[in-house]
Amino acid sequence: KAQEEKIQKVIRRTKNSEIVKHTRYTPVAVKREVTQRDEARCSYESAEGKRCDSTWGLTMDHRWPFARGGRSDLVSNRRLLCQAHNKLEAERILGKSVMSRHKNLLSSENRRLGLTE
Repeated sequence: KAQEEKIQKVIRRTKNSEIVKHTRYTPVAVKREVTQRDEARCSYESAEGKRCDSTWGLTMDHRWPFARGGRSDLVSNRRLLCQAHNKLEAERILGKSVMSRHKNLLSSENRRLGLTE
């Protein structure tokens, strides 16, 4: 009973506060605005300032990574990247070793689920 009372106190204290759930879900309005802003193409720019023109395999990327607390519901934290530039940015920000481990975990999980060829 004491534990339930503590929980209810926390709920009352936070009920009117802004609670931001850490979720990968991107609201449709955010997707729409990012797509329009990025002109439905990859927004990656090289060091020389050349922008990628790819419209193939676009992903909704986090400028500040989700894994590091980046929000999915902010237009300012989202951008469109093609698959190649998404991978390049992930390796640049998170490191090749982290991405390699992530890829290996996904591969083993796909094999376990029978999703490989």
